[in-house]
Amino acid sequence: MRLAKKFIASLDEEVVPRNDFHETAHPGRLRDASAGAIAICGFQELARHGAADGEITSVKQSLLTRLCDDDYVDFHDACQGVQKRGQGGKNGYTSWGDYYLMEALDRELNGPEMFW
Repeated sequence: MRLAKKFIASLDEEVVPRNDFHETAHPGRLRDASAGAIAICGFQELARHGAADGEITSVKQSLLTRLCDDDYVDFHDACQGVQKRGQGGKNGYTSWGDYYLMEALDRELNGPEMFW
């Protein structure tokens, strides 16, 4: 819970986590969508165990909604992946970003039990 609260406190109005929470020269410029997808799954685990409060639930939903926006996903056939900006803010695709985003979406649609 303390880690979840610290993570939430480090977010800004964009909701998607910055690449480096300690970055001060260009605050908010680089985003890490894969870190956001991983955090959503962590928040879902807290909820599954009855530990998520209203703030965690609200941030989880806001983050998931934002990560499903065109700024962060790309379903074109020519893409190397689904989740954009998953590599430290670069327009890079990562296997872990795609995995955790799909897991988060599946849990939201089909319940908290993992299907893997």
